[in-house]
Amino acid sequence: MNNLDPFLCITLVFIAYFILLIIIKKFNIGKKISCKNCDNCCPYCEEALERIKRLKKDYLFNYLTFQMFDFKRYKCMNCAWEGLKWGKPFSGNF
Repeated sequence: MNNLDPFLCITLVFIAYFILLIIIKKFNIGKKISCKNCDNCCPYCEEALERIKRLKKDYLFNYLTFQMFDFKRYKCMNCAWEGLKWGKPFSGNF
């Protein structure tokens, strides 16, 4: 009764993970926040965020999410918040 097919288990986990990524993207979890001051605001103090250099773990995180989000690292110069945010990629079309 406890004989589960390992291939089936791995496939179900992969499908559940992919569905979770789609839900995160659909509900804009971790996306850049716009406010009255700027287009990329701090989630705590609503001041402008500045881009900083990515860490090695950020590149790994991008690969683990199949590069669906294009995360970039930001830092708030007002409250020292630091983290990853993603936004709509720039298309260059007007």
